[in-house]
Amino acid sequence: MNPALPSGVHAKTLDLYDSILGIIGQEGLVTDAYHYLFGLLPFFEYSSTSVRESYLKIIREYFLPSCESLTDVLPALIAAMIPGLEEASDQIDQVLDLMIMIENKYSSEEYVKAFTFVFVSTPPRRSNCIYYLALRQQRKMNCLFHLGIQLELQQFFHFSKAGLEDSNLIVTRGTLDYISTNFLLENADLSKELKVGMIQMMLHVLTRKDMSLTRRFYSWLNPAIDEHVALFKASLLKTMEESLMNLSECGHFFKILACILDNGDLSAKILPSIIEKIIRSVYSSYELCGSAILLPANQFFEIVDLYIVWTALIALTEQTSLENNLMILKFSIENLKIYEPGIASLYLKPLLETLFAEKYVLISRIYFLEPYPRSV
Repeated sequence: MNPALPSGVHAKTLDLYDSILGIIGQEGLVTDAYHYLFGLLPFFEYSSTSVRESYLKIIREYFLPSCESLTDVLPALIAAMIPGLEEASDQIDQVLDLMIMIENKYSSEEYVKAFTFVFVSTPPRRSNCIYYLALRQQRKMNCLFHLGIQLELQQFFHFSKAGLEDSNLIVTRGTLDYISTNFLLENADLSKELKVGMIQMMLHVLTRKDMSLTRRFYSWLNPAIDEHVALFKASLLKTMEESLMNLSECGHFFKILACILDNGDLSAKILPSIIEKIIRSVYSSYELCGSAILLPANQFFEIVDLYIVWTALIALTEQTSLENNLMILKFSIENLKIYEPGIASLYLKPLLETLFAEKYVLISRIYFLEPYPRSV
């Protein structure tokens, strides 16, 4: 089945397969299946249109009835069939029908696990896999992944992660579309932990700076139903905040925050609630890892609204554990680009008044600081 040979040779070889498999029967096929599949399965991707009919006939008549006894070959069978699902292919309906018949021969968990394995481990097959899922939806079939089953939910997360991180935009868009249709944030059956995990994966898409991906992300993020919208949005914001802060140790954390700033409505609701946590996270990272965190952090603080930042800094002085908060405040003014003359005069006075009111002896740590100026 060498792809370099003429299609006439392939046709004769498939006729020979047909004769041999007809003679040995199902029992012989199950015993020696691996010998035949080793050469047969990889061939379909390179076969010409004229011999694909014969190929599909062999799979359908001989291997399909024996599928239950050939569980180990299911990933290879899916990987072999999936290249036939291309928009320009003449055998789309035949291949799709055959794949659905193969799916029905196995349990849902077995098929989903095999499909996910192919998708994750074989990047060249991912666009075909996405098209396969789209064709299933066109036929009004149920979601391939049953999110109520723990094993299949795990596979769905593996599938989503691989698709969202793929460098091929077609694959990423298709994965986003599939998630948007089947993983609805307003679904009350999905736990908060699952939603947080999915949002964390989806947030990385924003750093690609592709309008089609960004639009799909925010379309998924917005509720698709009119009832209980206010309640849902309040819950969603809390989930978003938790998802963002879980990424605080991620290398793309500040890039993601900068992308969130591009959406004025969302950033205006989220940033005031998490800016203090962001400052604390930067301070903790600085204490552990040194000044490497300052460059990405300052790239973010240069574009964020300073009103939000200074409001959070003043709030630090109104909390307990003032000594620790004072160290964070000192660090912020010394190292973060949060200084502008107008802002400083507006906020430093009430900040100092608050600290003097507390009669705190370490006030000099703030009063004599040289602020880190913003670049003009």
